[in-house]
Amino acid sequence: MSEPVAEPVAATAVDERPALWAVVLDDATRDLVERIALDLSLERYRVEKGDVRRAIDIFGAERSPHLLVVELGDADLPLSLMEELAEVCEPGTQVVAIGERNEVGLFRDLLRLGVADYLVKPVPPTILRESLQSLLEGRPQLRRNARLGRIVSIVGVRGGVGATMLACGLAYTISERRRRRVAVLDLDLTFGTVALTFDIDPSNALRDAFEDPDQVDSLYLERAGAACGETLRVFAAEEPLDGIALAGAVPQDTFASELRHRFHYTFLDLPRLPVDGLQRTLEISDQLLLVADFSLAAMRDTLRLLQLLANVNASCPPLVVVNRAGQARKGELERSEFEKGIGRKVDHLIPFDPAVPAAMNVGQLDFAKRGPVARALDQIADQLCGTQPAPRGWLARLWARLGR
Repeated sequence: MSEPVAEPVAATAVDERPALWAVVLDDATRDLVERIALDLSLERYRVEKGDVRRAIDIFGAERSPHLLVVELGDADLPLSLMEELAEVCEPGTQVVAIGERNEVGLFRDLLRLGVADYLVKPVPPTILRESLQSLLEGRPQLRRNARLGRIVSIVGVRGGVGATMLACGLAYTISERRRRRVAVLDLDLTFGTVALTFDIDPSNALRDAFEDPDQVDSLYLERAGAACGETLRVFAAEEPLDGIALAGAVPQDTFASELRHRFHYTFLDLPRLPVDGLQRTLEISDQLLLVADFSLAAMRDTLRLLQLLANVNASCPPLVVVNRAGQARKGELERSEFEKGIGRKVDHLIPFDPAVPAAMNVGQLDFAKRGPVARALDQIADQLCGTQPAPRGWLARLWARLGR
């Protein structure tokens, strides 16, 4: 095992993100934001020149603030640019947009995208101050506009089909190749293998969070998760066999809310939970990935889980992923037979690669970096993120040289 990267839960940690960051075009707006920041006694704030395009460049490389003020400028397609800005900002970042178009339609479209407020220039100082103060104080009626992250539950329909591999591989792929903030929670607190896969030491952070969910906030999540790269946090335990079992552990509402505000994607690696625990997990999920193989038992249980999801959380879209396809060619069901049995198409197929278990046994994720499994993970990540496939090979190097 490598040395733990994360600090102990009891250690002191500080959220170093600016409380306020403004990217504005003219000196008058800049001076106004600075005066408001001083009036509100903000210790950490930044104001610089630019518009939404500049903000996209900044937060593609920097952590976004708690509150962002950004000017739309002369953008012909402001909604598209704001959508792009939302993709690079952290979930939970509140955004106040400033523009010159006094249009109700634009205002409504921006709110639909998750923008907290839209102000028309010239902005009255009292209006801007009230808007910023309300958001910084976290008033509930405004906080609901924040663009939130997604909770993705990954369930192996049978034991040994590779749900943990998929959870870890997708988390790594989305974190490293798409630069999103990602968390992985191993909900098997006794026998889970997420910590082994990432070669990190387990901690008691998850047990503490489940036993006292009121203590979970953004600061707790920042210091309790093991850092596996700049944008990936892993929460995994290894509870003693002679201890009190915490079976069916599921993030409660407060815990789930903080995860959505902190990470773009949170992957829950589910064990064989009791039915009530499984149902509670499906209720809080924004997406479900069912991992199966081409066996008769997997076909039966995939169908049963799809039926359960339809009854518990019909708004949660499922993806059916068949892993290790081709491992036992003579013993597998035909794909068409499997799809007929579950009453729908298989969404993704991950080919069998004998290098995967070898890599996982030594705590390496090489299978997510190159090869046929990595290409399959890219396709699943594209569907989850709603993005075009990430460039690979010589195209990726050319893309990097062009500064894209």
